[in-house]
Amino acid sequence: MPYNKWRCPRCNYTSDPEVMTSEARLYWAELKPGMQKLILDLFKICNKYCYGGTLNKKHKSKFIYTIGGTKDLKNVIHGINIYMSEKMYKKGFTLDYLSAIIRNNSERKEIMLKSERKTRGIDPPGD
Repeated sequence: MPYNKWRCPRCNYTSDPEVMTSEARLYWAELKPGMQKLILDLFKICNKYCYGGTLNKKHKSKFIYTIGGTKDLKNVIHGINIYMSEKMYKKGFTLDYLSAIIRNNSERKEIMLKSERKTRGIDPPGD
């Protein structure tokens, strides 16, 4: 891979637009219509508040590509709910910030469950 087209070892993001767009399309096709609608609503809100009407195809495919590595869609929904409930879009946090929230939730979920069991001595509520 040439130097100008690199791949991040942590999040698997690539700067190659062809790879990113094609993989984002594949991931988008796998999503259920309800999940697609949720993400489209998210794009509309972020376009209005964060990007000032300049949210383009590259930003959208980058977001879909970076969350595409998440195995459990519950983590994606949970991250979007956190982002929307705390109105982070009004504070100027972009889709990159949201994708970091989703990645961190999915990576640290098991560690958080273990630490909650240690502190409380029981299973945490929910899930």
